[in-house]
Amino acid sequence: MTSCQFFVSVSLPLMLIGCSDATPANRSEAVPKTVAAPVAAATSAKAAPPTRCSDGIAIGLDRPLMAREDGTNFPAARLDDLEHRLGTAFHAAADGLCGDDAKLARALKPVSSVVARSGAGASEPTFYLDPDHKGALAFEWYFADADLAVPARADIEQGLRCWAEPERKDCADRGD
Repeated sequence: MTSCQFFVSVSLPLMLIGCSDATPANRSEAVPKTVAAPVAAATSAKAAPPTRCSDGIAIGLDRPLMAREDGTNFPAARLDDLEHRLGTAFHAAADGLCGDDAKLARALKPVSSVVARSGAGASEPTFYLDPDHKGALAFEWYFADADLAVPARADIEQGLRCWAEPERKDCADRGD
């Protein structure tokens, strides 16, 4: 086989591929516009994302206050896990309320962090502005007594509602 015959035998199939109707340049025209339009409309008509008023709020633990009643500390890995679970629960509760509760959304705007503290006897999640840290919201509950459990979402939501609007009728008995 001469070099010319080799060139023709190798390059001819490549040239045919380049001339085929299935080349990338011709593929977009191969899809009928009647099919392409509904697909484009369906992808652009996605549901609006839910209101997220807690984006940017960091969640942390006041670790020295997360000790057991006998004074022993929980292992760091358990506290890290609590911090993660608590962050997920807090953000879900806050974001779930924001679309329907304008007062809560406004109250959360200046908050940059939430500091969770275990409080003996704090059987209801309680929130208040932390007087020692600007922009911080304190979150008290009996975390240590509950073996580092996280309160139910409904309880976190109620605590947030009562913090944002303490004059609510359903908040009258909280903290007693």
